Amino acid sequence: MQLDDLKLFADVARLGSYARAAEANGVSRSTLSRVIQRLEAEAGVPLLHRTTRRVGLTSAGATLLDRVRPALDDLHRAIDDLRDSRGAPAGLLRVTASADVGATILAPVIAALVTRYPQLRVETILTLRPVDLVAERVDVALRLYTGQPTDGGLTGRRLMDMAFGWYAAPAYLERRGVPQDEPDLAAHELIAPSRTHSKARVQIDDPFFALALARAGAGLGLLPQDLCGEDVERGALIRVLPEVSLFTGQLWLVYPTGGGSPAVAAFRDAVLDHLTATG
Repeated sequence: MQLDDLKLFADVARLGSYARAAEANGVSRSTLSRVIQRLEAEAGVPLLHRTTRRVGLTSAGATLLDRVRPALDDLHRAIDDLRDSRGAPAGLLRVTASADVGATILAPVIAALVTRYPQLRVETILTLRPVDLVAERVDVALRLYTGQPTDGGLTGRRLMDMAFGWYAAPAYLERRGVPQDEPDLAAHELIAPSRTHSKARVQIDDPFFALALARAGAGLGLLPQDLCGEDVERGALIRVLPEVSLFTGQLWLVYPTGGGSPAVAAFRDAVLDHLTATG
């Protein structure tokens, strides 16, 4: 059974008239009659009683209407919600970023959004994993790239540079020594994402956990510079090989091409406002 056919059947039952239902849907009465006949043929039972003055439901028709009307009502509400959301951001916005970006950028941005738009809900996926935005139905991502994004089907905007370096606790360096050049890293316990260092002793998917491991003396952690400033100032971490191990990437805001909804546009503007305000 076709959805449009069921809607026409429900309208005939609601209005009690082929003529009024045909007029309400912009179809001819003969077209409507053929639709009902097709439904009855598919169901194998009569769905409507026809008299010269009114159309009524058979018991089978009433049973069918009771089953399909809630679904039809839900579809109408969904369409109305989409129309309403064309102006102000509303509904669910799914966002992905790494945990450190989530804490430093995403948190204040989301706070501003949910305060400004009471009909908007936000779901976050905090991971270093390269989430497939289309397949996983994610609306927008804050993602680190080492160069121009090459993801097919995504629209992007470059936001800022992000610098990384190797950091370790003083106790670890006392125990294992300080690397003097990049080849020395091979003799150390490395804490890094598997996508950049597949042979790292501890492979992580969360920069905050990598920071905690480095503080605890588990090894040399590849960490965002902005995340380590306070630890370096108080001596909890030491930066090693600053001249050779610096890894610089670019933070981009990306979303599926054609997926620029009001919620995505509001999110983009809120991110830009936040970065401008924080310098």
